Amino acid sequence: MYLTLDEGIFAKVIVMMTAYVIPPAGKESVIPIAVVADVHPALAASSIAFIDIVTALFLVWNFDHLKRVPVLGETIANMERRGGILLEEHSRMRRFAFTGIVILVIIPFQGTGAVMASIIGRIIGMDPYKVFIAITIGALVGCFAIAYFIDVIMLLV
Repeated sequence: MYLTLDEGIFAKVIVMMTAYVIPPAGKESVIPIAVVADVHPALAASSIAFIDIVTALFLVWNFDHLKRVPVLGETIANMERRGGILLEEHSRMRRFAFTGIVILVIIPFQGTGAVMASIIGRIIGMDPYKVFIAITIGALVGCFAIAYFIDVIMLLV
């Protein structure tokens, strides 16, 4: 990004990405501030979505390592086993699990991002690849919707 962006825009994007990683700032506050600060909506949205996607990849990929932690691992394995049984027994839940994870990531509230969706998706027994794809879709749709919604509002004001 450093080589392709103007120095001022690059600095704004780095500040935006750093603010997103530090709680309590979420995409619902960071993206609008970036768009108002003259960062292109697509750049603001894709930068924040990138953080969510990389976070999801890391958590989904390394979730099984948590099972090796004493006590915590047994608890996670039991929850995952129960979640898998629940999805097998209830075909409606299985059909809506993917969509539910996507919606969980799209909704711009505290605690509804990639971290929580990764954990919930794995605990309910979803395939890691499906969890990752659902989070990727949710992050892209949610971030771009916020960015362009703010951009339209700025055009109207």
